[in-house]
Amino acid sequence: MKILKVEYGDSPVSEWILQKLVHLHEEKYGDHEIELIQVDLHKEDQHGKSA
Repeated sequence: MKILKVEYGDSPVSEWILQKLVHLHEEKYGDHEIELIQVDLHKEDQHGKSA
């Protein structure tokens, strides 16, 4: 299990929430690698790419 960095908008996600997400993911999918870089709900990517 590897988590690089998780951000929700401009705020880093708390370690507790991160652990909860990992636990739920492992329960549902098993121990797969997760790489969540950023969830930006405030603006669309200026280059037209979907996140």
